[in-house]
Amino acid sequence: MTIISQHFKTLLSRINQFMIYSQGNIWFRGHSNIGVDGDHVDYKLESTLFRLYNDLEYINRLENNYIYEFMTKGYSIHKSKNEWDLLYTMQHHGVPTRLLDWTTSLSTALYFASREWNPDKNTPCIWLLNPAKLNKALIGDNHLVLPTGDYFKYINKNGLSSRAIAPIYNSKRLIAQQGQFTLQGNILEGLKEELSKTVEYHDDILTKLDLSADIFNDVISYLHMNGVNDFTIFPDLDGLARVIKKRKSIFD
Repeated sequence: MTIISQHFKTLLSRINQFMIYSQGNIWFRGHSNIGVDGDHVDYKLESTLFRLYNDLEYINRLENNYIYEFMTKGYSIHKSKNEWDLLYTMQHHGVPTRLLDWTTSLSTALYFASREWNPDKNTPCIWLLNPAKLNKALIGDNHLVLPTGDYFKYINKNGLSSRAIAPIYNSKRLIAQQGQFTLQGNILEGLKEELSKTVEYHDDILTKLDLSADIFNDVISYLHMNGVNDFTIFPDLDGLARVIKKRKSIFD
C-alpha cells in the first residue's frame, strides 16, 4: 500500500514548480468550497465585505461603521486607535473587511481547505499567488505595500486596485498562521476577474489547484505529519477547545 499517492505527489510537484518560477515568492489560500447546505460552491477570491454586498457606496459606509464601532466599544481590550491595526484584528475575529487572507504556509492553506471536507460532496482547492507579480500587474510596483496613514483616505482613492500588503503581526493567530493579506480595491469583482482585465495570461501570477477526492487521506496525513491542528492554527482557548472536542477517547 502506497503511503503517499501519485496524485498528491503531482500536486506537490506543481506547487514546487510555481514556487521555483516565483523564486520562492509564493502565498497560499485554502478554500473548503462548502456552502451553507453542505454542497459544493466554487467561491471567488473576494473579501468577506465584498462577498456580502454589491454596492460600493453601501460597502464604504458599512466598513466605516464596523471600524469605528470596533474601535470605540472594544478599546478596553485592543487599546488601539490605529485603523490599519484594527483592521487586521477585526479580520481574525470574523468582522467583515476588505482583506483577503493568504499565508506563506502550505500546511495552513491545506488546513483551511480541508475543514469539513466531504469527498462525496465538495472539492476543496488551494490558490497559489505571486504577490510581487500581482502588484506589478495591478499597481505597477512589484513591492509589497506597507499601508500607513488615514485608512479611509487610502481606500477612497479613485480607481483603487487590489494589492498585496505587508501586515503588522499584531496577534498570535496571525503569527501562527503565517498570515498575509491582499486588500480588495474598489472593484466589485474577485481577484481573478480583476487580474484578467489587466493581463491576458496570469497563470504565473495566480492559479488554482483542486484537491480531488482521491488525495483526501494524503492531505489529512500530511497535516498530521506536520503537527497541524486547530490549536496550532488558533493558538488560544478557542483552538484548544476545538482539539479537545474532537477527541474520541482518552487515548487520542
